[in-house]
Amino acid sequence: MTRLRVDSMIPLPAALVGGVMVVLLVAASGEPAQAQERRQIGVFALRPGTGSYGFSQVLADLVNKYSKSVTLHLRTTSGAAEHLRIMTTKPQERTSNIFTAELVTVLWAQKGVEFYKEPYAGTRAISLFSNATLALASYDRNIRTKDDLIGKRIMAYPRFFSAGRIVEALVKDVWKIGDRVTLSHGLPTVVVRALGDRTVDVGQVDVEGMPGGPWHVGEELNQLQILKPGIYFMGFTPEDFKVASKVLGVDVPSDVVSPGSYGPNQKEPIRGIVSALFWAADASMDPGIVYEITRILYERVQELNQAYPSSVLIRDKMAALNMTADFFHPGAATFFKKVGVPIGLK
Repeated sequence: MTRLRVDSMIPLPAALVGGVMVVLLVAASGEPAQAQERRQIGVFALRPGTGSYGFSQVLADLVNKYSKSVTLHLRTTSGAAEHLRIMTTKPQERTSNIFTAELVTVLWAQKGVEFYKEPYAGTRAISLFSNATLALASYDRNIRTKDDLIGKRIMAYPRFFSAGRIVEALVKDVWKIGDRVTLSHGLPTVVVRALGDRTVDVGQVDVEGMPGGPWHVGEELNQLQILKPGIYFMGFTPEDFKVASKVLGVDVPSDVVSPGSYGPNQKEPIRGIVSALFWAADASMDPGIVYEITRILYERVQELNQAYPSSVLIRDKMAALNMTADFFHPGAATFFKKVGVPIGLK
């Protein structure tokens, strides 16, 4: 409670003193009421221990510290596909939750294919927070092409990760070697552990970075390369992505990672699967709320990077999703235009 002290050399009438005290009491009692006016917004994120959860936790901490109008609460789910299913099947959740989303998964939701029975076109981007390019890793230097995979064990990310589903489509539908390999799925930490224990021949790993910026090895792969160096990598061809796009019903994004980004054994550029992660909101969410969240993200980006340094946000790349401007929420687009951040970069 704030202690108030009034010093005066002039005696005040009792009625005036009483009136002053009433005004002060009303003002003091108004403070909690103002706090209650803060909008309570959920943030759907992956489980603790994942990059999505870590970024979203820092986002919530920053917004709750610096915003006078919005409070964020973390809500954990199984992944981006689940976030979008909630938005699709529970319209009442749309105005009070933001969520982490993955580009290919959003494109599937828009068309109502793969994990979705009905189309959901309401996703609008707020800000990119991570971009990963995924390739296949092995301790066998001789695994370089799809033919080298025959007879091997492959562990991809879970199917509810778009990258895991894309690898499955490559193996079964594009390369048509599904009956000649053993394909299993696991979370990134499980994949890396299996590679380190040599219980799989080939596993799916990633490097992270912002589009147009430097790439760096993700946490799991970095730890593995320190403990057990000597990993080799296999990328994909443009034709692989062209055929996979037809199979999966959307354009599958790819990107070329410069030599050395994965590690010293990556002597050549590698084309990998792009997994662009971003915060999003439904189109119906109040633009003022999204503007406020975007503003704090932009203004406090250095604090976010210090709190979660495994993937670095860059101010002028925060809206670099290679999508058109109308893919972004109006509240976010308004802020980015105000501060001069390029939107979409299509």
